Amino acid sequence: VQTCALRSLYNNILIKCIGFLRKECVKMGNLILRMGIGLLFIMHGYPKVMAGPERWEALGNTMQGFGIKFAPILWGAAASFSEFIGGVLLVIGLLVRPSAFFLFVTMGVAVHMHLSSGQGFDIASHAMALGVASLSLIFSGAGKYGLDRIIFKGSKED
Repeated sequence: VQTCALRSLYNNILIKCIGFLRKECVKMGNLILRMGIGLLFIMHGYPKVMAGPERWEALGNTMQGFGIKFAPILWGAAASFSEFIGGVLLVIGLLVRPSAFFLFVTMGVAVHMHLSSGQGFDIASHAMALGVASLSLIFSGAGKYGLDRIIFKGSKED
């Protein structure tokens, strides 16, 4: 009887500990994803932001593939700032879902540009991977370790 009681106690404690660790691992995984992807976007976006209107126009001309031929500087600046500022917001965990949405759209345009210009899957796959990661963050949000949780206290992202 004592052995059964000890085994039962041990199993209950073990199951609770594993459950707790699993939840914490998911929260930590979200943080790692958010920060890693955020840093990649910062590193890709900063040079584009600093390059200025000539680079923005070249980037914005990508929108012609969607039939949008006006304001290429605006579209290019939007993509550049989306990557840089969106990356910063992902790293700090602020406005993660809207930032991830804009990054997802930006990566969709990048994938289209790479594939339609004949660069192929090897080149487009980088933007695809960043797009999938952004889509994941649209659903998961900032998680436990982000400013969204602190600022928007009503958010229950445990």
